[in-house]
Amino acid sequence: MPTKAARAPRRGPRPSIEVRDVLLHAAAELVAERGLGDIPVRLVAERAGVTPAMVSYYFEGKEGLWDALILTGMEALRGSVAPSLQDRGKAADLRAALNAVMDTLHARPWMPVLVLRSLWGAPQHRSAVALDQAPINLGMMRALLARAQVDGRPLRKDVPIEAILVVLLSTMVFPVLARPVLERALGRPFDEPLRRQLAAALAQLITEPEARP
Repeated sequence: MPTKAARAPRRGPRPSIEVRDVLLHAAAELVAERGLGDIPVRLVAERAGVTPAMVSYYFEGKEGLWDALILTGMEALRGSVAPSLQDRGKAADLRAALNAVMDTLHARPWMPVLVLRSLWGAPQHRSAVALDQAPINLGMMRALLARAQVDGRPLRKDVPIEAILVVLLSTMVFPVLARPVLERALGRPFDEPLRRQLAAALAQLITEPEARP
């Protein structure tokens, strides 16, 4: 009696950058739409057009998905600052970097929400990703401010650099978190022209008057 050929062992799907990115994009949209409320894995998978098992496959669960999303946001912020650190001869690099950071945050309104969740959410939702990544991002901002001193745009000597970093961080992040309230109070959208005005004002506030860009 002939024997059946042994079946080859089943293999899982090969990792796909495309599927991973689609899941991250879907998760980002849902956080922007629903805020800090609980977002089921099923809903993320449905938005991405894949099965819920893919979230576990790529991120080891929902919390891993949120951590990966925070990481992509932190990396995007670093990418927005990097060009100004590379181009030593660009006279407007300080203002350009502030513009780029605000545009990056504006395009990712979910990022401050997830960072807050990871720091102040329920214990099961807390994560060290933001805490681990923040020093890297702030280090790049320190490097940018140091470059501003070297390239002829000195910082104000009467304000410690730590205070300047706090001013920059709070002024750029708060409008993203409070955008609906801010827009109603101002009677105008927090759009690109307003972001440009804010970046120019920040550049003036943190540099010496005679060397403002």
